[in-house]
Amino acid sequence: MAVLAALAPAQEESPAAWRGMPPVKWQRLSDNLWRIEDGTVAYLVRAGAKALLINIGGGRALRDLSPAEVTQVEGVLVTHHLRPVTQGLPAAVKLGAWIAAPAGEARLLSDAQTFWRETALRDVYIFKPDLDTPADNVAVAKTLQSGKPFTWQGITFEVIDTPGPTAGAVSLVARIDDLPVAFTGELIVEDGKIPNYWNMEYAYGDNGLPGLRATRASVQEVMKRLPAMLLPARGPVISQPKQAADKLLERIAAVEKLFAVEPLKKGVRRNDHPLPHLYWRRGSYLVVGDEGHAVLIGYPGLDARGWGGPRWLGKLYDDHVFTKLDAIFLLGYQDDHVAGAPALAATFGCPVYTSAEVAQALRSDGPDPFTLFRAGQFDAPLQPSIVNTGDKPSAEMEWRGHHLRFVPLGGHSLHQMGILADIDGKQILFTGDTLLPTQPLSGDLNCLCRVEQPGFSYTDAADWLQKLHPALAATNHHGLIELDDARLAGFAQWARAIEPALTPLLATHSYRAGLDPFARHSVTPFHLVMEKPGEKYLRLAVRNDRRGPLAVQYHFHLPAGWLLQARSREDPNVFVETHNAILARRAAVTSWSLDLRLTPPPDLPPGRTVIPIDVVDGSEFLGQILHLIVDCGFQSVAPWRPAGGMTPYAFARERYRNFAWLPDPSRGLQRVLWPRWPE
Repeated sequence: MAVLAALAPAQEESPAAWRGMPPVKWQRLSDNLWRIEDGTVAYLVRAGAKALLINIGGGRALRDLSPAEVTQVEGVLVTHHLRPVTQGLPAAVKLGAWIAAPAGEARLLSDAQTFWRETALRDVYIFKPDLDTPADNVAVAKTLQSGKPFTWQGITFEVIDTPGPTAGAVSLVARIDDLPVAFTGELIVEDGKIPNYWNMEYAYGDNGLPGLRATRASVQEVMKRLPAMLLPARGPVISQPKQAADKLLERIAAVEKLFAVEPLKKGVRRNDHPLPHLYWRRGSYLVVGDEGHAVLIGYPGLDARGWGGPRWLGKLYDDHVFTKLDAIFLLGYQDDHVAGAPALAATFGCPVYTSAEVAQALRSDGPDPFTLFRAGQFDAPLQPSIVNTGDKPSAEMEWRGHHLRFVPLGGHSLHQMGILADIDGKQILFTGDTLLPTQPLSGDLNCLCRVEQPGFSYTDAADWLQKLHPALAATNHHGLIELDDARLAGFAQWARAIEPALTPLLATHSYRAGLDPFARHSVTPFHLVMEKPGEKYLRLAVRNDRRGPLAVQYHFHLPAGWLLQARSREDPNVFVETHNAILARRAAVTSWSLDLRLTPPPDLPPGRTVIPIDVVDGSEFLGQILHLIVDCGFQSVAPWRPAGGMTPYAFARERYRNFAWLPDPSRGLQRVLWPRWPE
């Protein structure tokens, strides 16, 4: 077993040496129980001169255990694998401590490198497990299994499966100093909230319902043990468990009610030729003009399960429905609407048009590409022409007697637009993925698609719909929806209910911060691809959405031989070495960014390198909430595609055997993904 003096040399480069680093905060809860705030929250249980940690956070508390009057930490119990909660585990192992992790997530710690090798970063439609997985392997000596008590120094911990923020999380219930307490990880925080909403999303299009329902069931299971205190991995001790649990269940019910929509049974046109000059196949619309001319809106390039792929378009061409393709319009960046556009544009020699926001997402090298594990990351040569969106005259175009108007129709994503057109005497708004044919009309709330951005929220989309008042909405996946005042009002009511329903549930300083993991801090691109070792450029950015000056620090955990450089203050054309740390102190700024240059060693072998980034925000140490992924001469396995005929998780497990060693996150959960649409 280790003692304090046996600190590993590698720890000397830890964030503890940063300027103005927030101190580790100790709080004594009872004679033998302490709360430790170090990025996230850990707990120390004492037995004589020995100690046990439940979670570890940044791990800086290992440097000085004197507040608890102990000399060694024997082991660490982990409630779930997320990196900010577990990033200090390597330091504990170096000091001789053993690690006990949930049986369903132990390998995400012990074999993290396999996870990263198996993880596809593009066209991904499943978010569990996620990219907050630790970057390096951590030895796990013991596993925590539900129904099998874990005993240490005469203290028995009941292990309970409590999926929620992660699919394999556990909670630990024990009697310490004659007080029943529950260590609940990130299951419930504050007075009955969750840390964020994106961890509730188990798959694309589920609106967070699987995570919410798992959380509700897990909290109810914990409360059966009648704990006197809940000890979460974030935020303060919950000293009134029943009141907090009741509030959480009430808030979850409000969000479930928001998404409790039924498929629209009338007023949906799903036929492939809904108007004389309009053809539809899932994912694509073809608008036909005179003399054989046509334009295409969206093109997935898929030919399975009714998608508008080459065979669909080829048949229309062979039947002389059109002979010339004048343009392709892309409404969003997801692969199931754009993947076939480059080849088609090259075949017909036609331009591709889209908005600046969509084009931004299509550029795989930035400036704002794909900050997380999300669906539809598109990586193919495509240089679209930009169309303006909004009320300006430049946001309009004439095409062979058709008047096209481009609008910033967000909601589903910041990176999306809409097109209003008069076709066969009908005002039609092509809505992309913004609308679903439900009662009331609704949409997908996918946090990892940059939802609810200012000017691109569902409320903004509802305002545009009411302003334009089209007769029909042309959806990507579900055909045409007939619109009237009642349906438009219902959609507006649904959109305006999102923020009031979600805000009370989120333990974040703002609504946006609870939905977007990069609303404040981001590094772009988060994924760098190299054919061989060579320098790459990236940008570090922070949005100062809090009152007061900006004071942030970033620490890049670079492997040996890597070099990080930042632009010189004196000469922006010159890059200077940063020693892996970036500090920014600015007064009266709303945003700040810095260009960086990353250079790997020249002998870097082929493979994937994951670089965690620690963040200090003012007086808060947030831990490793950011990361970089660098692929050099390496390509991950082929991703799932939406026409694969099975769920994305099943595809990964059955076809490629990816994550076959992980528990199925749908097991035992009321998993609701997509509504059952009438055929």
